[in-house]
Amino acid sequence: MISGRSKGDQIKPTVKIVVVEPVSKIILNCIGWGLEEENIPFEVKETMNDSAVLLAKKEADNSKLNIGICINGVSKKIILHHRDLVVDNPLFTIMVQDYKEENLKILGINAARLVKGKPLVFKQAV
Repeated sequence: MISGRSKGDQIKPTVKIVVVEPVSKIILNCIGWGLEEENIPFEVKETMNDSAVLLAKKEADNSKLNIGICINGVSKKIILHHRDLVVDNPLFTIMVQDYKEENLKILGINAARLVKGKPLVFKQAV
């Protein structure tokens, strides 16, 4: 398991990210940068292929921060889900054609802002 926190830190609630390989490290890094920019810790684990929506929802349901993200390299989707949403209605879906560093970082920022109850962003300030 990869974590966005140092080894000396106390265990804190985290945003859960589940990965279905193959996934480029830059994808995970960009999402992580967005979370870290907002000072929200995250954990990453790998799993076997399943529906990206179901995996993200499961992680949201199991996270004390209510947020789950699935990066599915097989279906080429990234899903951000919230515990309070119904399974078939994730908050954000990014398809492979939209895998741009800016979009991925904004997804991480928005995951963090959901945790904080802050307004979401849809484009980086220039």
